[in-house]
Amino acid sequence: MAPVYPIVRPGDARPPIEPYEPRNVGELVFDALNDRHGVLMDRMGGTIYLRPERGGAEWEADPRWLVRPAAVRPVEEAAK
Repeated sequence: MAPVYPIVRPGDARPPIEPYEPRNVGELVFDALNDRHGVLMDRMGGTIYLRPERGGAEWEADPRWLVRPAAVRPVEEAAK
């Protein structure tokens, strides 16, 4: 069963109750705050650095907002 991602709305943004802590570089995670999947590139202090699955610019992610990605995603979602 796929996880239910939190829906982030302005003024009602709260991190997931049980955030996921990625452990390995290259691991795929879902950044619920930014509504996008990313590959773990590095961790420095309290910041996680993710990169899009198909390459591109890294972004900083708050580890409190990460969740485990769905096992199966629609093709159009995987292409983002």
